[in-house]
Amino acid sequence: MMLPRGVIALSVIVVVVSMTAAPEAAPWTAVRARHGIVATGERHASEAGLAILKQGGNAVDAAVAIGFALAVTLPEAGNLGGGGFMVIRLADGRETTIDYREAAPGRATRDMFLDGTGTPVSSRSLTGPLACGVPGSVAGLSLAQRKYGRLTLAQVIAPAIALARDGFDVSWSLADSLASARPRLSTFKSSIRAFHTPDGSAPQAGDRLVQADLARTLQLIASEGPDAFYKGPIADLIAREMSSSGGLISKEDLADYAARECAPIMLASTAPRSTAPICASSTRRAGRSPEPASRRRCSTAPS
Repeated sequence: MMLPRGVIALSVIVVVVSMTAAPEAAPWTAVRARHGIVATGERHASEAGLAILKQGGNAVDAAVAIGFALAVTLPEAGNLGGGGFMVIRLADGRETTIDYREAAPGRATRDMFLDGTGTPVSSRSLTGPLACGVPGSVAGLSLAQRKYGRLTLAQVIAPAIALARDGFDVSWSLADSLASARPRLSTFKSSIRAFHTPDGSAPQAGDRLVQADLARTLQLIASEGPDAFYKGPIADLIAREMSSSGGLISKEDLADYAARECAPIMLASTAPRSTAPICASSTRRAGRSPEPASRRRCSTAPS
């Protein structure tokens, strides 16, 4: 989450909600700033957001830069293959929500996670090609930046490209995340190649992690926009992998995906401010069958 505050207010206030990760242990020290503050669960991502503010970007620019940076430095907190939503409050008081949650592929069925006897097979919905929804992150972050940012998409993705291309020191959070996920990652050669050392072991905190393939993917998005991901060469690679591995996402699913901008739901709640939107959004989704991207309705979140 990035919440800018200061004596000179930024033009917008943005709350980004996606998968969360516990921040690294740090002293409880008050931080004060005159123009803005960036806070995330990972140091490099925070630095990326701060760099964008210093370049003249606004809070949306910084939030989008953080989203792409987390895809490099702490992918469990946000990645190109996932989704999320963003709640924005503009300086003039207007509020809006961008919904870029994942969508079910067009070929998804009600019984796709059941075996022949009708018994749920939990692993099918958690790991592997059938567990994948049509990704929304690239579309949603790009939409937010285009409509409400000041800089260009290439400018706000630049810090993430540099982190992936040049590498960064692995944090304790990332090292722990990769070690915990190793049993699942080890079943996919490409995942081991991307996230582990040449001998196949999980990186330790302080190790240098370079992700050249991810850097090239980010560079394509920066150069060609979200169409590179949903209609161009990245879409071709995703569809090819899905076809060869038994997944359901097609090029048509990717081309049809669109992030949605909606008016936020306003509700009174005694729950902590950070949990009320999640609870409300989860309630709206409960009991619904997967919807193909082409039939996906707008699902808003409260501010």
